[in-house]
Amino acid sequence: MSSSGGKDPTKKQDTSEISRFLRKPKALWNRIRSRSPDPKRSSQTTLQNDSPAVAGPSNARITTPAESTETFDDTYAQTPTASSPPSIVLPMKDPGPGPGEQTSGTLRSPLPGTGPTITKDASTPPPVSTAPSKPPNKPSPWEKAIQRLPAQSQKEFDFHNSDGLLKVLDDVLKATETARETCREKMWKVKWKGKYIVLRDIADKTIEWVNKFKTLGNIIAQGDPVHAAIPWVPVRYLIEFIIKDHQKMGEMLVGIEVITNLMGRCAIYEELYLGTGFDTAQRVEEALVVLYADMLTYMINAKHYYAENTIVRIAWGVLDTDGPAEALAALQAKESKVFEESHLAEAKNQNAANMIAEERYKQLQMLLNEFKMPIVRIERNLETLVDGLEDSKREKILDWISKTPYTKYHRTAKKNRKEGTCEWLLEGDRFDQWQSSSASGFLWLRGDPGAGKTTLTSMVVDAIDQKQSASKMDEAVAYFYCKRGEGLLNDPTEIMRSILRQLSFKGPKNSLQKPVVAEYEKSTAGKILDDGLGIEKCVSLIVTLIDSNLHTTIIIDALDECDIESRHELFDGLKEILDNTSSLVKIFISSRNSDDIKLQFESAPNIYIEETDNAMDIKRYINEELGGCIAGRRLLRGKVDGSLKGLIISKLLEKAHGMFLWVELQIKELCALSLEKDVREMLNNFPSSLEETYKDIYERIQRKKGDAPKIAKTALMWVLCSCRPLSPEELTAMISLQSNIPTIEIDVLLDMCHNFLKLDQQLNVVRFFHLSVEEFFEMETFFTVFEANAMVAEVSLSILSDLDKSIQHTKEYPTFYWMVHFQRCSKESPENNIWGLLRVFFGSLQKPSAVYVSWMESFDNLTSTLDYHYGIEIPSIHERQYRGSTRISRALPLPSCAASMFGFGEMIKDCWDDKDIDPKFQNPDGESLLYLASQYGHEAVTYILLERGADVNAQGGEYGNALLAAAYGGHEKIVQMLLDGGADVNAQGGYGNALQAAASEGHEKILQMLLDRGVISNKRKTPQTSDEESSSK
Repeated sequence: MSSSGGKDPTKKQDTSEISRFLRKPKALWNRIRSRSPDPKRSSQTTLQNDSPAVAGPSNARITTPAESTETFDDTYAQTPTASSPPSIVLPMKDPGPGPGEQTSGTLRSPLPGTGPTITKDASTPPPVSTAPSKPPNKPSPWEKAIQRLPAQSQKEFDFHNSDGLLKVLDDVLKATETARETCREKMWKVKWKGKYIVLRDIADKTIEWVNKFKTLGNIIAQGDPVHAAIPWVPVRYLIEFIIKDHQKMGEMLVGIEVITNLMGRCAIYEELYLGTGFDTAQRVEEALVVLYADMLTYMINAKHYYAENTIVRIAWGVLDTDGPAEALAALQAKESKVFEESHLAEAKNQNAANMIAEERYKQLQMLLNEFKMPIVRIERNLETLVDGLEDSKREKILDWISKTPYTKYHRTAKKNRKEGTCEWLLEGDRFDQWQSSSASGFLWLRGDPGAGKTTLTSMVVDAIDQKQSASKMDEAVAYFYCKRGEGLLNDPTEIMRSILRQLSFKGPKNSLQKPVVAEYEKSTAGKILDDGLGIEKCVSLIVTLIDSNLHTTIIIDALDECDIESRHELFDGLKEILDNTSSLVKIFISSRNSDDIKLQFESAPNIYIEETDNAMDIKRYINEELGGCIAGRRLLRGKVDGSLKGLIISKLLEKAHGMFLWVELQIKELCALSLEKDVREMLNNFPSSLEETYKDIYERIQRKKGDAPKIAKTALMWVLCSCRPLSPEELTAMISLQSNIPTIEIDVLLDMCHNFLKLDQQLNVVRFFHLSVEEFFEMETFFTVFEANAMVAEVSLSILSDLDKSIQHTKEYPTFYWMVHFQRCSKESPENNIWGLLRVFFGSLQKPSAVYVSWMESFDNLTSTLDYHYGIEIPSIHERQYRGSTRISRALPLPSCAASMFGFGEMIKDCWDDKDIDPKFQNPDGESLLYLASQYGHEAVTYILLERGADVNAQGGEYGNALLAAAYGGHEKIVQMLLDGGADVNAQGGYGNALQAAASEGHEKILQMLLDRGVISNKRKTPQTSDEESSSK
């Protein structure tokens, strides 16, 4: 590298210079801005217009790095000096939006975002009619801006010696396209105000603004060809400079994108509002001149700043300062002033079209809007797709990833969304900034129960999905609606699996991507289907797939309904996706203000649903819903006059406080009344909260005569504790059996329960009207969760004990879940009367009953055809059969095995005392009773078996022995009991020894326990199955 002093800036003699800038990191940008030379630096770096070092309209001798880098962490200083020029006032307390973001308020429209397709030879809109030429002797706003610069600054660029506007634009376009390809190949990002900006996206936006300006330039060049090229001369210099110095590409591209967008918009302001002869035009021109001067000053400062010693700039950037970022924010703020004056001119002159041709006015307005719209990003690389798969195999691979019917849950979420509602969210500044920014990041929608978060989220899904469809393969979107207590719908791993499934296919033929197919082939290479898609593997694949897109959006609704014990895994996975992808990733989440969620996302942009936000949506909903109730004769048989209707609307609006759910429930309750007097009375006594509403409804149910209150309570108990949502056929069949009623229609049952239950027609299941209803019954004392589980366990065992074929259609749910309900209630009260039913169901622990044998057969038969159409979760005690490794009848040939696997310690104890159990029994897979209890974490059963002399070192099973099974599962107390009972810490099994088993799952406490016992580390193994065992399966 060269400098006037002839020294290599990377040598040791520059150390003092670096230290000086480290001590005063803001000096560099401020010194450049103030145009005052640094005497200590003047002998080392000079800029000369006659130097051929860098091609461009104003050649400069600069210091360039000896080698480029593929990562950026570019940040800037932010404190001005007293000698800073008045044209740009820095710093601002609020640095404003970053590249591609918006300023808040009504004066700004989106900077970048979706517009026409980006191609090198993209077609342009029809030419706009020619503008009249400006008076020949009148200086243009750009000339006036140059005249306001200091004399030295006016000489920085040869503004009037260009090759013509279109030639300059072509040069800019060509250089930017080259920069874009470099950014794409290197997958570069740059740190900007704490966020990592995707440079490929910045380059795409710049190309879009240049192409749009070329369309506009066809008109401008005819009216004022010389002056129109003035601002593009320094832009060409800067963009061509970064092609020769990739080290500086990141920080400079961000500024160029903002500048080119502003230049296009301001050129249209000129065409629309200058030359009209009104005094308002002078105000617009003055605002433009001020802005133009600042833009030129920024580019001149940038020229000097980026020519500085690279090592000094890198050392300075590490300190995370923000000088140029503040300058860009100041420019965008000045453009707001131009917009204000233009808006005032429009209002005062009524219509600028009075001064120019109407058609030309419309076309200019259209171009202005396009400069405000986000761009459409185009994906060109389809090399990651796999073609030629049979439809059946494609579906098999997708089902292997996830079977959750995410589209059905979306249709349910949007079902009650009224047309014209929810638009406030999409039109808000924060949503617009999040969506259009070139930085990856979260947006958190938060609100109280019943505020309409899920409905709003469904609107976001539709908006993003429509945009993705219009972009034709460029953008990917995946979404998930969490549901508490509905099988896998609250499981972090299943959430990631579903997102992975949605990102796995792309293109017009929904072709699967190679990494997914490769993982499937790897997992199915053995004889047994490997259920290996854990959350870590899902995250790794998602990162790989996202990198093949330009832009990916992930949307997760009701994050607070995700399992509270494990959702930290989801938080970590989402953050890992953001940190490790090189493409744009936007993650939208909605939830209540749960403490752990707030802790994770409090620093992310968020939108809290205020009463004022959805007030208009609630008003529209009330009017439409009430009108429908009257027209449908559901409210007072349609006899509602205008006065009463107005009173109902005003009362609902007065008490709603932003709660859609509260409004919906009150309208339903009003429709349940028969007399106008009762309606008016209810209007004066509306409950003030959801909780009070629920209490009123339940008390109203219980005041009914006959069996209706009992049947409603039974239905509520079933829905409260069921392991998965029940179909209407299942629920009505169960209740008919319990109530000795031949049949009961689902509509009648829902009517008995008022508005607590609803039928989800998309999924054909019955569920609570809202999560807050479920939470209400969990907290209230009308009945307990224990009582509900005891009732379901008793009914389930009764159904399974009845071998009558006439009730076979009711047996699926009891077959899979009777033991879960038994576990839930037996833990609280082991002496309750269902123990007697269980003993009858089992028969002898050593000799199974006919009912037990029938249950095993039903379980094996049903599991072979099981799918996820209910969002069903297979209990962990059954998962190995679902994976195809063994049948339950093989794992649990005797009731003693089931009692050990399910944790029925009292029964084990009683039968042992009666000598009705063989402590050495092992099933055909070699699993002892102690092994089964240890594997599934049943401490009480493990203790009983050890106390009564079970062989702690019996070999057998997938893991080899009880200690390895417990260590792999992370059951710390059981590991301790087994060690105290004499377990051999060095015994070998499917994972080597216990140390390797614990290490494979990261159980640190167990690792320490084993090390304290003197375990010897061996090379880790993977589970093996002997040839004999494999053939027997």
